[in-house]
Amino acid sequence: MIALAKTMEENIKIKLSNQQISTSLSGETVILNHEKGIYFSLNEVGTFVWEQLENNQIKTFGELKSAILNEFEIDEATCVTDLTQIISDLINEKLAEKVG
Repeated sequence: MIALAKTMEENIKIKLSNQQISTSLSGETVILNHEKGIYFSLNEVGTFVWEQLENNQIKTFGELKSAILNEFEIDEATCVTDLTQIISDLINEKLAEKVG
């Protein structure tokens, strides 16, 4: 994992990249980065974020944050910190990308 990223702006748009393929196994998501040939796995919250972005969905950081807050018992500050980290990791590994 990368160092803790700064908080993202609510209106940043994110989508999954074309350089990956994924599957769900026992409530977790396993992702293959085609370019690097490396597998990644996501925990329950990471899997939830991934599912929100699947099928060519473009979501803003704010939409993802709201979805997590509605789905999980988590305070907003922790949600923002964790979501920033998840999105930053996905972007750094070229599994997701910013749009626009």
